Amino acid sequence: MMNFTIYNPATGEILYNFTCNDQATADANLTNCNFVEGNYSAELYYIENNQPIAKTRQLDINILTQSVRKNRNQQLDIIDRINPVWYASLTSEQQTDLVVYRQQLLDVPQQAGFPTEIEWPSKPAWL
Repeated sequence: MMNFTIYNPATGEILYNFTCNDQATADANLTNCNFVEGNYSAELYYIENNQPIAKTRQLDINILTQSVRKNRNQQLDIIDRINPVWYASLTSEQQTDLVVYRQQLLDVPQQAGFPTEIEWPSKPAWL
């Protein structure tokens, strides 16, 4: 008995499972299909890079993403609450440092390893 899971490569969504008894039947029915060997449930799995991934992993990534964004947003809130009078008293170099640091925080989600591998920007020493 041979089991296959057919999926949409664009989304990773499992479309259906296919079972057959021989390779000739498999070859005839799986032409032009994206599939992995095995019988995987669409409720529990999705396919990524031709590998079945448990949906709990995706939930963990979503939770981690929310946590990282919350941390980043808290750091942005500190900068965004800076008193304009105090900001005006900063040197032009300090103002530039602050603007660059804020943009680096905004760019955190665009990092290649986000959300599992993040290189947090360094806060200006004077801040």
